[in-house]
Amino acid sequence: MKRQQDKEKGCQLIEELRKKAGNCDIALCRRLINEGADVRMKDWLNDTALALAAEEGHADIIRPLIDAGADIDMQMGDNRWTALIEAAWRGHTATVLTLIHCGAKLDIQEKSGGWTALMLATMNNHTNIVQALIAAGADTTLKDKKKRTAYDIATQHDYHAPAEILRIQHVKQTFSAAAKAGTPRARKIWRAPKT
Repeated sequence: MKRQQDKEKGCQLIEELRKKAGNCDIALCRRLINEGADVRMKDWLNDTALALAAEEGHADIIRPLIDAGADIDMQMGDNRWTALIEAAWRGHTATVLTLIHCGAKLDIQEKSGGWTALMLATMNNHTNIVQALIAAGADTTLKDKKKRTAYDIATQHDYHAPAEILRIQHVKQTFSAAAKAGTPRARKIWRAPKT
């Protein structure tokens, strides 16, 4: 009986989260979660409550869903998108920041194009999200199925701000890796200050 009630509350939660950001009753969502709504269930479109919250930009309900047991890195649908990938693609900065803070994996690649959240944020010119993902440690050297990095995607679309952010980060990562490996070029470029 309780399990059935939790499923019913889960269905009600999913339906509420399907609403656009301005129309969703967040208080109702919180109440349903507190009353034991099944936050892991999927609807007929294979969406979870967390996926819908990310898709619609309901940042303030992300933490309660995760605390109630929602899988932050679950890959859903045919393309295997995570909540972070969905929020980054749609430009929901607050939702992306919340997911990062909650510990979402930054470098999961989805199935269709091999894209990460960073690549999809770059594709849509979401500069604030690109900055947030890089600051959180997203790998700028990963390549999609077409062998493109996020920087390559930015330059292909002529998005100057993300391209510059990604170029600087790529140089830092490349130099850091070369310096750690002790390559002659890195040793030549980097000279320790004389004391």
